[in-house]
Amino acid sequence: MDSKTKIKLSAILLIPVALMAVVNLVILQGGFFTEKISVLPKRVKPAALEKNLDVSDLDLSVKNFSIKTKSLWGRFRRGESIEISCSIENASEKTVKNFHSVIRTPQKELAQMQTKTLKPGEKLNLQGSFIPENSGAVIVACRGDSEKTVVEANENNNREIAVLYIQ
Repeated sequence: MDSKTKIKLSAILLIPVALMAVVNLVILQGGFFTEKISVLPKRVKPAALEKNLDVSDLDLSVKNFSIKTKSLWGRFRRGESIEISCSIENASEKTVKNFHSVIRTPQKELAQMQTKTLKPGEKLNLQGSFIPENSGAVIVACRGDSEKTVVEANENNNREIAVLYIQ
């Protein structure tokens, strides 16, 4: 490629870059994106509307999700027991009533508990174990309010999930 062709190509490539720089400068100088944006209201679920509940009042949270094996090397092995535990905490300032919690794999429930009432700050503990029969990946989950009967401010902290590789 000769030098004249290189200069022409450089100029052609420089024009769009220069235009983008000018547009960005105009946007920043004009304050197009510096206005304060109001916070959108929290999306209310239909169940909360039907029951006329304040969804910001209740919050169950899964804490202390733990998986242990008695294997000498700390690996998950076929035929060796794996113990799972977690706690469900009422992180709200009101009593949460009538919910179901579970520790499970896709194949079966390892532990479950139906709770009538859980006062603010109280925790309930779940423990379960299983002995894997096959090698490969196994999903283990601890879920508070597994049947989604409690309308909460934060539905995203109701479960912890782990994928175990069984040797």
